[in-house]
Amino acid sequence: MLKIQTTSIHFSSFEVLREIDLSFNQGENILIMGTNGSGKSTLLKYMLGLLPNQTGEVLYQGISLLSDQKFALSDEFGVFFPEYRVYDFLTVQENLEVFALYQGLDDVDYGQKMADFHISDFARVKARNLSLGNYKKLCLAVSLLGNPKLMVLDEPFLGVDKVSIPIILATLQRMQQENGALTLLTTHELEPVEDWYTRAMYIQDKKIHLNLTKAELSEQFGTLANFQHEIYA
Repeated sequence: MLKIQTTSIHFSSFEVLREIDLSFNQGENILIMGTNGSGKSTLLKYMLGLLPNQTGEVLYQGISLLSDQKFALSDEFGVFFPEYRVYDFLTVQENLEVFALYQGLDDVDYGQKMADFHISDFARVKARNLSLGNYKKLCLAVSLLGNPKLMVLDEPFLGVDKVSIPIILATLQRMQQENGALTLLTTHELEPVEDWYTRAMYIQDKKIHLNLTKAELSEQFGTLANFQHEIYA
Protein backbone atom coordinates (compact mmCIF):
# COMPACT_ATOMS: atom_id res chain seq x y z
CA MET A 1 0.00 0.00 0.00
CA LEU A 2 1.06 3.58 -0.73
CA LYS A 3 -0.14 6.29 1.64
CA ILE A 4 0.43 10.03 1.16
CA GLN A 5 -0.56 12.61 3.78
CA THR A 6 0.54 16.22 3.98
CA THR A 7 -0.95 19.63 4.64
CA SER A 8 1.26 21.33 2.05
CA ILE A 9 3.71 20.67 -0.80
CA HIS A 10 5.77 23.71 -1.67
CA PHE A 11 8.81 25.24 -3.34
CA SER A 12 10.36 27.74 -0.92
CA SER A 13 7.40 29.94 0.02
CA PHE A 14 5.25 29.00 -3.00
CA GLU A 15 2.59 26.40 -2.20
CA VAL A 16 1.81 24.00 -5.03
CA LEU A 17 -0.60 21.55 -3.36
CA ARG A 18 -2.38 21.32 -0.04
CA GLU A 19 -4.45 18.91 2.06
CA ILE A 20 -3.31 15.69 0.39
CA ASP A 21 -4.64 12.46 1.88
CA LEU A 22 -4.36 9.50 -0.49
CA SER A 23 -4.11 5.72 -0.24
CA PHE A 24 -3.51 3.27 -3.08
CA ASN A 25 -3.26 -0.51 -3.17
CA GLN A 26 -1.01 -2.82 -5.17
CA GLY A 27 -2.51 -3.70 -8.54
CA GLU A 28 -4.21 -0.36 -9.08
CA ASN A 29 -3.67 1.76 -12.20
CA ILE A 30 -3.95 5.39 -11.12
CA LEU A 31 -4.57 8.08 -13.74
CA ILE A 32 -3.62 11.57 -12.55
CA MET A 33 -5.13 14.43 -14.53
CA GLY A 34 -4.99 18.20 -14.41
CA THR A 35 -4.13 21.22 -16.50
CA ASN A 36 -0.53 22.28 -17.10
CA GLY A 37 0.97 23.60 -13.87
CA SER A 38 -1.69 22.06 -11.65
CA GLY A 39 0.87 20.07 -9.64
CA LYS A 40 0.77 16.57 -11.14
CA SER A 41 4.54 16.24 -11.49
CA THR A 42 5.10 17.92 -8.14
CA LEU A 43 2.89 15.36 -6.41
CA LEU A 44 4.88 12.49 -7.92
CA LYS A 45 8.23 14.04 -7.01
CA TYR A 46 7.05 14.71 -3.47
CA MET A 47 5.87 11.13 -3.20
CA LEU A 48 9.30 9.85 -4.22
CA GLY A 49 11.12 12.11 -1.78
CA LEU A 50 12.68 14.20 -4.57
CA LEU A 51 11.66 17.60 -3.17
CA PRO A 52 13.72 19.15 -0.36
CA ASN A 53 12.38 20.51 2.92
CA GLN A 54 8.95 18.90 2.83
CA THR A 55 6.75 17.80 5.72
CA GLY A 56 4.08 15.13 5.90
CA GLU A 57 4.17 11.38 5.48
CA VAL A 58 4.66 9.06 2.51
CA LEU A 59 4.64 5.37 3.33
CA TYR A 60 5.12 2.53 0.86
CA GLN A 61 4.81 -0.94 2.35
CA GLY A 62 5.19 0.74 5.73
CA ILE A 63 8.52 2.39 4.84
CA SER A 64 8.94 6.17 4.64
CA LEU A 65 9.83 7.50 1.20
CA LEU A 66 10.72 10.86 2.72
CA SER A 67 13.73 9.36 4.50
CA ASP A 68 16.82 7.36 3.60
CA GLN A 69 14.79 4.23 4.32
CA LYS A 70 13.48 4.49 0.73
CA PHE A 71 16.80 3.24 -0.65
CA ALA A 72 15.98 -0.20 0.73
CA LEU A 73 13.08 -0.28 -1.75
CA SER A 74 14.80 1.21 -4.79
CA ASP A 75 14.79 -2.13 -6.63
CA GLU A 76 10.99 -2.11 -6.50
CA PHE A 77 10.62 1.27 -8.22
CA GLY A 78 10.23 2.07 -11.91
CA VAL A 79 10.28 5.84 -12.38
CA PHE A 80 10.02 8.01 -15.51
CA PHE A 81 9.99 11.79 -15.84
CA PRO A 82 10.11 13.67 -19.18
CA GLU A 83 13.48 15.20 -18.31
CA TYR A 84 15.16 11.79 -17.99
CA ARG A 85 18.06 11.14 -20.38
CA VAL A 86 20.19 8.20 -21.55
CA TYR A 87 23.74 8.13 -22.95
CA ASP A 88 23.63 9.71 -26.40
CA PHE A 89 26.90 8.07 -27.50
CA LEU A 90 25.66 4.53 -26.76
CA THR A 91 23.32 2.45 -28.88
CA VAL A 92 19.85 1.45 -27.74
CA GLN A 93 20.98 -1.99 -26.58
CA GLU A 94 24.17 -0.64 -24.99
CA ASN A 95 22.10 1.82 -22.96
CA LEU A 96 19.88 -1.00 -21.72
CA GLU A 97 22.92 -3.09 -20.81
CA VAL A 98 24.68 -0.25 -18.99
CA PHE A 99 21.62 0.75 -16.96
CA ALA A 100 20.93 -2.89 -16.12
CA LEU A 101 24.51 -3.10 -14.85
CA TYR A 102 23.99 0.04 -12.73
CA GLN A 103 20.88 -1.56 -11.20
CA GLY A 104 22.56 -4.90 -10.59
CA LEU A 105 20.23 -6.74 -12.96
CA ASP A 106 21.70 -9.82 -14.61
CA ASP A 107 18.69 -11.57 -16.12
CA VAL A 108 17.25 -8.92 -18.46
CA ASP A 109 15.86 -10.11 -21.80
CA TYR A 110 17.00 -7.13 -23.87
CA GLY A 111 15.25 -8.37 -27.00
CA GLN A 112 11.95 -8.57 -25.16
CA LYS A 113 12.49 -5.19 -23.51
CA MET A 114 13.10 -3.54 -26.89
CA ALA A 115 10.07 -5.30 -28.35
CA ASP A 116 7.98 -4.12 -25.40
CA PHE A 117 8.68 -0.51 -26.32
CA HIS A 118 8.74 -0.89 -30.11
CA ILE A 119 12.45 -0.07 -30.54
CA SER A 120 13.82 -3.44 -31.71
CA ASP A 121 14.71 -2.05 -35.14
CA PHE A 122 17.00 0.51 -33.51
CA ALA A 123 19.07 -1.83 -31.32
CA ARG A 124 22.36 -0.76 -32.95
CA VAL A 125 21.42 2.90 -33.42
CA LYS A 126 23.10 5.45 -31.15
CA ALA A 127 20.65 7.27 -28.92
CA ARG A 128 21.62 10.67 -30.37
CA ASN A 129 20.39 9.51 -33.79
CA LEU A 130 16.94 8.43 -32.62
CA SER A 131 13.78 10.40 -33.25
CA LEU A 132 12.29 12.14 -30.23
CA GLY A 133 9.60 9.48 -29.90
CA ASN A 134 12.03 6.57 -30.03
CA TYR A 135 14.37 8.35 -27.63
CA LYS A 136 11.47 8.66 -25.18
CA LYS A 137 10.62 4.99 -25.59
CA LEU A 138 14.23 4.08 -24.85
CA CYS A 139 14.09 6.19 -21.68
CA LEU A 140 10.91 4.35 -20.69
CA ALA A 141 12.52 0.97 -21.35
CA VAL A 142 15.49 1.95 -19.18
CA SER A 143 13.19 3.21 -16.42
CA LEU A 144 11.30 -0.09 -16.30
CA LEU A 145 14.21 -2.51 -16.75
CA GLY A 146 13.58 -4.62 -13.68
CA ASN A 147 10.34 -5.95 -12.28
CA PRO A 148 9.05 -2.87 -10.43
CA LYS A 149 6.18 -3.13 -8.01
CA LEU A 150 5.69 0.64 -7.96
CA MET A 151 5.69 2.40 -11.34
CA VAL A 152 5.61 6.21 -11.39
CA LEU A 153 5.30 7.60 -14.91
CA ASP A 154 5.03 11.31 -15.63
CA GLU A 155 3.81 12.03 -19.18
CA PRO A 156 5.22 8.80 -20.64
CA PHE A 157 3.43 9.37 -23.98
CA LEU A 158 4.83 12.85 -24.61
CA GLY A 159 6.40 12.85 -28.08
CA VAL A 160 5.42 9.20 -28.70
CA ASP A 161 3.39 8.31 -31.80
CA LYS A 162 -0.20 7.15 -31.31
CA VAL A 163 0.58 3.67 -32.67
CA SER A 164 3.08 3.07 -29.86
CA ILE A 165 0.87 4.22 -26.98
CA PRO A 166 -1.30 1.04 -26.88
CA ILE A 167 1.89 -1.05 -27.07
CA ILE A 168 3.33 0.77 -24.05
CA LEU A 169 0.05 0.39 -22.16
CA ALA A 170 -0.05 -3.33 -22.94
CA THR A 171 3.47 -3.63 -21.53
CA LEU A 172 2.47 -1.77 -18.36
CA GLN A 173 -0.58 -3.98 -18.00
CA ARG A 174 1.49 -7.14 -18.36
CA MET A 175 4.01 -5.90 -15.79
CA GLN A 176 1.15 -5.03 -13.45
CA GLN A 177 -0.33 -8.51 -13.78
CA GLU A 178 3.02 -10.26 -13.35
CA ASN A 179 4.21 -8.22 -10.37
CA GLY A 180 1.00 -6.91 -8.84
CA ALA A 181 2.43 -3.47 -9.53
CA LEU A 182 0.86 -0.21 -8.45
CA THR A 183 1.12 2.32 -11.30
CA LEU A 184 0.66 6.09 -11.09
CA LEU A 185 0.58 7.81 -14.48
CA THR A 186 0.00 11.37 -15.66
CA THR A 187 -1.06 12.15 -19.21
CA HIS A 188 -3.18 14.48 -21.30
CA GLU A 189 -3.81 11.60 -23.74
CA LEU A 190 -7.00 10.31 -22.16
CA GLU A 191 -8.55 8.26 -24.97
CA PRO A 192 -5.82 5.56 -25.00
CA VAL A 193 -6.05 4.98 -21.24
CA GLU A 194 -9.84 4.54 -21.17
CA ASP A 195 -9.53 0.76 -20.72
CA TRP A 196 -6.37 0.91 -18.62
CA TYR A 197 -7.07 2.98 -15.52
CA THR A 198 -8.80 1.69 -12.38
CA ARG A 199 -8.86 5.02 -10.49
CA ALA A 200 -8.73 8.60 -11.74
CA MET A 201 -7.70 11.76 -9.91
CA TYR A 202 -8.10 15.36 -11.02
CA ILE A 203 -6.02 18.16 -9.50
CA GLN A 204 -7.46 21.67 -9.45
CA ASP A 205 -6.87 24.79 -7.35
CA LYS A 206 -3.99 23.15 -5.45
CA LYS A 207 -6.18 20.26 -4.25
CA ILE A 208 -7.29 16.79 -5.29
CA HIS A 209 -10.59 17.92 -6.78
CA LEU A 210 -11.79 14.42 -7.71
CA ASN A 211 -10.63 10.95 -6.72
CA LEU A 212 -12.89 8.36 -8.33
CA THR A 213 -12.84 4.68 -9.16
CA LYS A 214 -13.45 3.84 -12.79
CA ALA A 215 -17.00 2.76 -11.95
CA GLU A 216 -17.68 6.05 -10.14
CA LEU A 217 -16.28 8.16 -12.97
CA SER A 218 -18.23 6.17 -15.55
CA GLU A 219 -21.43 6.65 -13.58
CA GLN A 220 -20.94 10.42 -13.34
CA PHE A 221 -19.40 11.23 -16.72
CA GLY A 222 -19.60 8.15 -18.94
CA THR A 223 -16.16 8.26 -20.56
CA LEU A 224 -12.89 10.07 -19.97
CA ALA A 225 -13.62 12.10 -23.12
CA ASN A 226 -16.87 13.30 -21.54
CA PHE A 227 -15.04 14.02 -18.31
CA GLN A 228 -12.39 16.00 -20.16
CA HIS A 229 -15.02 18.00 -22.06
CA GLU A 230 -16.98 18.81 -18.90
CA ILE A 231 -14.20 19.41 -16.38
CA TYR A 232 -11.48 20.91 -18.55
CA ALA A 233 -13.90 23.27 -20.33
